[in-house]
Amino acid sequence: AEDGIRDKLVTGVQTCALPISVTVWQRDVESGTWRSWSATASAPFARLETFERGVTYYLVATAPLDLSLAPPRGSIFAGTRVVSLYGFPGVPTMGRLGEYETAEAAATAADDLARRYAALSPGVRVVPALHLIVAVAQADAGDGTYLGRMPLATIRAYAEVTRAHGQLLFLDVQVGWSDPLAEVQRLEPVLRDPHVHVALDPEFATLGKHEAPGEAIGYLVPEQVLAVQRFLAELAAREGLPPKALVVHQFRSDMLRDTARSEEHTS
Repeated sequence: AEDGIRDKLVTGVQTCALPISVTVWQRDVESGTWRSWSATASAPFARLETFERGVTYYLVATAPLDLSLAPPRGSIFAGTRVVSLYGFPGVPTMGRLGEYETAEAAATAADDLARRYAALSPGVRVVPALHLIVAVAQADAGDGTYLGRMPLATIRAYAEVTRAHGQLLFLDVQVGWSDPLAEVQRLEPVLRDPHVHVALDPEFATLGKHEAPGEAIGYLVPEQVLAVQRFLAELAAREGLPPKALVVHQFRSDMLRDTARSEEHTS
């Protein structure tokens, strides 16, 4: 189903100043039969349960109905404290998330942690999140990128669980000797979920130093970060999603090189 279409129709009906009813019709090309969806039952026709891309629908309303897209929401961090568990599943040495073998267990722990933060922060909106390492830096070059990649099916499982818990999900890329943009593009099927965002970890981006990850502290340059930023912005615009967050890890100033140039690019 095309996410949000049904909700948008219901919202349009509920917020209209006039009494209004809306019916959506769709004709099956092969059988010639009609299906319908409306705010009320539409028997005797078959009920339209889902909305799909590339299908023609006919809307009949008893009054003008504004179905224009709402403007994108702002930053997920605006007025919000995001509390996340970071790591790789089943590997405790790689972060708190690693203490849990399953997505459900990790999400439950994140909910509990967020509740404790909320109790200490009256009046502050606290949102739980999982910060999942999906591309792990390796000592061995492997395919030349020094990365081990989590299967998309596993990532999708975390996306589904965090969605069910009302949480955010950050997909963390440790970069290695790979191209950050290529690694994030691999994640596009999951990034189509509104609650899924991206993090880059320059610590393991060691191609510029010609050393394996872990042997030196790596870095990223503005072109690499901005390429990912543009991809996320274009994806959000194309899919009608809220803005995507891009988190860049940094604990040393030289992990992000030429930041003055980055400001010039974004000004």
